[in-house]
Amino acid sequence: MINIIYEPIGKRIAAYDNRVEIGLLKFSPSAETWIIDTISVDEDFQGQGIGEQLLDRCVDEARKKGKKVIPLCSYASAKFAEHPEKYEDVSR
Repeated sequence: MINIIYEPIGKRIAAYDNRVEIGLLKFSPSAETWIIDTISVDEDFQGQGIGEQLLDRCVDEARKKGKKVIPLCSYASAKFAEHPEKYEDVSR
């Protein structure tokens, strides 16, 4: 089972499969925004929606904290463009 864990101290959200890290989203927080710097998923786990799960968890955490999200990495930027209605409340 894949677990998506928000790790605020490391400014990251990680995906784990049986305690082994298989995906990672890194973000840079500021007073008003979270900038998504990078999303990566282990090659063996790509194509399973893990990148989008990482992105969605990040957006959910940002929403809870009243932050806007800037999707700097290409994957996040593409998802924001594909589904503007899903992210419009956090888009800057």
